[in-house]
Amino acid sequence: MLHPTDFPKGMRPIGFKTLDSTNSEAIRLLKSGKAFEDTIIIADQQTGGRGRRNASWISPLGNLYMTIVTNVQRRSAAGQLSFVSALALYDGVIEFGCSEDHLHIKWPNDIIFLKKKLAGILVESAVQHYVVGIGVNIIRPRGEIQKIAVGLNEAGCHPLPMELACQIAHSFRKWHRMWQSKGFSVIREAWLTRANGVGKKIKVRFPKGGIETGIFEGIDSDGCLLLRKSDGHQALVSAAEIFLLD
Repeated sequence: MLHPTDFPKGMRPIGFKTLDSTNSEAIRLLKSGKAFEDTIIIADQQTGGRGRRNASWISPLGNLYMTIVTNVQRRSAAGQLSFVSALALYDGVIEFGCSEDHLHIKWPNDIIFLKKKLAGILVESAVQHYVVGIGVNIIRPRGEIQKIAVGLNEAGCHPLPMELACQIAHSFRKWHRMWQSKGFSVIREAWLTRANGVGKKIKVRFPKGGIETGIFEGIDSDGCLLLRKSDGHQALVSAAEIFLLD
């Protein structure tokens, strides 16, 4: 059985049976002075789990819901934290034997297995800190979401949620320190080797409406998606949902 000392030195895991969301609890604890950098919030289930753009995250028992409280050296570089977190999540999953052949990162930070969503990340700012919310399907959620989701168990991986949380915490510590010491270029290079769709035709759907198609040429030094449009011009995309067309 895992003990708090199995987590990286200095990281403090706090477990709950049920929360509305681990990010919300982390923000409440930060505001009350009961959470600090490297606090980790873990819940057995969530009643109000959420993803990017306020999408709901189905959160039954058996899956992993965690939030890591962290910080950045420069607030202007906070957007890069999503890519650091995606690498940590990807590598944490790999440690349990999930095949890399069908595992990819979807820009900017969803984890895709067999073309379906395995895990997601939500980064939010709070009280001079950042909270990195992570949700991983160990078992596939039931209901309509089954069509677009997949579970680790379907990949032949059967970690307990706390085991997976511990591994992701170690991986996050490694990548976060590398980012802080060597800069985003190292993160960008590692992210691109794990990314889905680079060099392929994609559809980009923007938050406020509108759709563009083009070739996904990678990401720039800030993490913006590089889209080569049909007219030959390259566009920078900072926020959108992407879909592979090839």
